[in-house]
Amino acid sequence: MILAGLLVAQNFRPFPPWWALVPCLAAQALLGQHLHITAIRDEERRYLLATRWLNDHVPAGSVVLSAQLSGAILYYEKDLVIVRPDLLPIDQMPTLKRAARESGRGIYVSLFPFEIEPFFQRFPAAEWEPIGQVPAVSCYCLRSTSP
Repeated sequence: MILAGLLVAQNFRPFPPWWALVPCLAAQALLGQHLHITAIRDEERRYLLATRWLNDHVPAGSVVLSAQLSGAILYYEKDLVIVRPDLLPIDQMPTLKRAARESGRGIYVSLFPFEIEPFFQRFPAAEWEPIGQVPAVSCYCLRSTSP
């Protein structure tokens, strides 16, 4: 947008080209505010806070079921085993529980608000114990495998 404004300003000789910068910067500031560009940082910060919480409260090597947060966990925390619950067949959950129990690993889940209901429809809520919450992310532990 700024370059386009400067290219247009080249053709107008009454004003120096740097004057075109003022309306271009003003337009960019207004457009940025209208599109909430600066709010992206706050939204994305939730991922870092949630992964830091998991790092502080979930033992290394634990299995973490996570969909929305899975990429951030993979990026920020290398000591957790990530399983996507939306891709885990329901009939494989007993196998996962048995493997976790045999290896001494707990099974945890981190969910954004829109993930909670679909998750508990697939996997019974009675089996999961709430262990904490950070902005927009709730964390649970599977009762039968907690260390």
